[in-house]
Amino acid sequence: MLIELDSNNFKQAIKRGIKVVEFYLPTCPYCVREQKELEKMQNIWIGCVNSKNSPELIKDYDILSYPTFIIFNNGVEYTRFSGFRNHQELLEKFLKYIPK
Repeated sequence: MLIELDSNNFKQAIKRGIKVVEFYLPTCPYCVREQKELEKMQNIWIGCVNSKNSPELIKDYDILSYPTFIIFNNGVEYTRFSGFRNHQELLEKFLKYIPK
């Protein structure tokens, strides 16, 4: 499930548990393709941060390329990776960090 995040709801959203957050740019062709892949992942909570609407989050988390994924554990950055991944690659990456 995709959840739109911004500076108003970000901290509360990532506060508890394992959370996957995608930082994206709506004009980025890789991000547009990635969005279609993420929509296939109905059973995983994925927060999405539009960099145009939340430049302060982009600065706070030092996002340099798009799309960038950060996996948080109880509000603390656990790991990150950037670049387009297909559905299967994303699932494998996420399952490494999300408890079963």
